[in-house]
Amino acid sequence: MNRKFLHTYLPVWALCLVLASAVLADVGNPHGQMSLDCNKCHTVTGWSPLLSPLPFSHDSTQFPLAGRHAGSSCLSCHTSLVFAEAQPTCVACHADVHTGQFGNNCEKCHTANSWDERMGMLNQHATTRFPLIGRHALIDCQACHSSGQLAGLETACASCHLDDFNKTTDPSHTLAGFSVSCESCHSTMITDWKAPNFVHGEAFPLTAGHSGLRCVSCHTNMAFTSTETACITCHRDDYVGVASPNHQANGYPENCLECHTTSNWDTPFDHQTTQFPLSGRHIETNCASCHSSGQYAGLDGHCWSCHAADYETTSTPDHQEIQLPHQCEGCHTAQNWDASFDHNRDTQFELTGGHVMIGCKECHTGGSLESTPMECVSCHLDDYNGTTTPDHAATQMPTTCIDCHTTETWDQAFDHQTTSFPLTGQHVRLLASSATSVACLKALRASVSIAI
Repeated sequence: MNRKFLHTYLPVWALCLVLASAVLADVGNPHGQMSLDCNKCHTVTGWSPLLSPLPFSHDSTQFPLAGRHAGSSCLSCHTSLVFAEAQPTCVACHADVHTGQFGNNCEKCHTANSWDERMGMLNQHATTRFPLIGRHALIDCQACHSSGQLAGLETACASCHLDDFNKTTDPSHTLAGFSVSCESCHSTMITDWKAPNFVHGEAFPLTAGHSGLRCVSCHTNMAFTSTETACITCHRDDYVGVASPNHQANGYPENCLECHTTSNWDTPFDHQTTQFPLSGRHIETNCASCHSSGQYAGLDGHCWSCHAADYETTSTPDHQEIQLPHQCEGCHTAQNWDASFDHNRDTQFELTGGHVMIGCKECHTGGSLESTPMECVSCHLDDYNGTTTPDHAATQMPTTCIDCHTTETWDQAFDHQTTSFPLTGQHVRLLASSATSVACLKALRASVSIAI
């Protein structure tokens, strides 16, 4: 070897080795104190790229990688090559947008799976003075925490919804003097802010057609506590405008609920569903004829309640005089007011001859109809006693008038010649003497059956 070369360059090499050793001693491992060999992550072909997959597992550290952390690059967290300098706290990597109002324990609301872990936040919010339910659980945090203040906010509805309160016109909350406690009418559980949660109560429940109306349809003057609840208050124009039937002309009640419902305003009233179905002439009768007092519900359904005047003015026969019962249907029908009573059909006493021509009260003097005696003498005793040719009482004639008389003619004379003992000669002359005739008739009465 050339001694000159050794003497010239060897000291330079020695110096380079000394300097390199010094540099390596000063620099050492760029990752700081580590117990891992370099070949756990690097190759001999180059400092980078790293081995793939890395044999190193973060699970062996105090910060196992889970969720979104598992997919992050090392440099996302390890901004310094000295790995030991990385802190295992959330705030070391994630800026606290809450400005410390909730402390540094981010995992109370967030998880490594998703930074916006709503269930976790909802659960945490449930422990506050304002649990998030309904629509509140769906909106973004900044919708309420727009000022950046998170802790200590007002929980009253008006703190967020005062502008909604002031701008509402259906109805105007300010003119109506509504409470700013929105929850008295609205609910966070419904999807439509305009849908009211206010319950009208038992005094005037909103059912069927009423439930879909705007408040101002009834509360036109913005008076909510003093609004009349009577139907006619809102429906007078409907009442006046109806022509079939004409409510005013018929004197219909102004309480619409007697005939209508909130489910169907056009529902026709059906009298047949009541306790007094209409039949015959009643169908043609004007409503006001029966409901003259304006009362429609709870009326007496008996004939007498409407036909007392007809009863009192009837003279053939005189209902009052003979005290006919007030149950008109016993003789009359709704099809024809003319009596359908047939004495021959409906009683055991057929009217024939002279009985047909006399009035009811001639027989029914006491007003009793069903218990009137059917024996002739019950009506004709005076005729019996007043008869002298022959003297019925003196000769003790039978009181069964039909033995000698008929209903065709009361004056039909008894003709002895039609009997089994026709009178001739001396018998005729004897009968001319009243005394003889009485004695004769008594004798005949005792021994002979008189047959007509």
